[in-house]
Amino acid sequence: MYEADGIRVKPTLAVLAGLDGLHRLANGLTVAQQLLSLAEGPAFISTNCPEWFERFDVPLVADVVSNRGSAGGVVTALAFATTEWVQVVSCQLPFVTKAVLKQLWAHRHANTDAICLSVGGKIEPLVGLYRRELVYDWEPRLDGAPALISLVESCRVDEVRWSGEELRRLNSSRGLRSADESFSNAWSVGTVPSQVAPW
Repeated sequence: MYEADGIRVKPTLAVLAGLDGLHRLANGLTVAQQLLSLAEGPAFISTNCPEWFERFDVPLVADVVSNRGSAGGVVTALAFATTEWVQVVSCQLPFVTKAVLKQLWAHRHANTDAICLSVGGKIEPLVGLYRRELVYDWEPRLDGAPALISLVESCRVDEVRWSGEELRRLNSSRGLRSADESFSNAWSVGTVPSQVAPW
């Protein structure tokens, strides 16, 4: 949150969700719902398949340009957000916490357009804080099917060095096993099955 003309403003949280967002945790939440619980302001799901998430009590936004992967998801998030800053988290990263988002939020300033975590010198763009106005530069470039990292590296980006375990991915059997251990032992919410949540 920050002060703007005396008004307390909270960032929008956009969760990028595909099939990975439907994996159900033993606490009853899907990965998408778990990440939505991090929101302190407006929140929505950005997805190529909004019909998968219609049962969720949250706004759903279809990608402005389909089949553009995470770049399309982030651009969509920026296009539909109503706040100056947009927190973006992919369901590939189910371990992201409020502490991670607060670190990104604390590093924003007037001379940057994006703040991302950096691990071993490599930027992780699937969790980041992005200035909404980037959409005007990035959306026209989607026709060229750019990688998200190329978009991020083309703007004024600040890196926050990170060495925690929050950036482990879910999109592999190893990631699922890791999630099983972390959610059951550290977060006490049980296991992550290797199938999508039942309807």
